[in-house]
Amino acid sequence: MLAKLFSLVVLVWFYKTAKDRSENAIQWAVIGFIGFWLMAAIGHFVITKPLLAVFHDSWNLAALIRQIPAFVGLAVAWLVRKKYLTGKTED
Repeated sequence: MLAKLFSLVVLVWFYKTAKDRSENAIQWAVIGFIGFWLMAAIGHFVITKPLLAVFHDSWNLAALIRQIPAFVGLAVAWLVRKKYLTGKTED
């Protein structure tokens, strides 16, 4: 659930950033959205699955572990946006 909410936030965030910079807002939004979900999926398989295999008995901890991909996706989206903005100012 948190991942879906974060993906919408990233979509709007990238769209508004592009609009503010007078660039292609749809392209930015798609880049942010795909980047978020790609990294969330990788985070799920690399981090969440192994941790759930270890901590599967604790449902409280398992519920928290299941949110890790959303935060991984959000962190990478932030890094991608920062890098993209930095790259654009150097042109």
